[in-house]
Amino acid sequence: MKNSPKTSKKEESPKGLPEIRRQLKALDAARADKGLAEDRRLEIETAIRALKEAERVAIAKAEKQIVSDLETSVASLKDLSASIRTIVARYTKANKVIDHVASLLKAAADVVDSVL
Repeated sequence: MKNSPKTSKKEESPKGLPEIRRQLKALDAARADKGLAEDRRLEIETAIRALKEAERVAIAKAEKQIVSDLETSVASLKDLSASIRTIVARYTKANKVIDHVASLLKAAADVVDSVL
């Protein structure tokens, strides 16, 4: 019973998934102790069940946060994509004007060459 963890405030309200998993590992090791009293084993199993529920809740919260972050990123990417399309359209128009002016200048140069 020397190696069995004592229930503390920290075990009752773990901070985040890594802490929950660390505590689950410690409790599993304590539960494996052959000399453990039955009432202590029941306490440890109750704590393990509570921690596993806390782990499920923490995972669900993390999933929701990830989805929210992805939705925010998608919105930003859509805005950026629209900006890029606008810039590309502007450059395409400018390029067409430059090509048209170049062809006019070439035609004028051809006319000048033919006259001279």
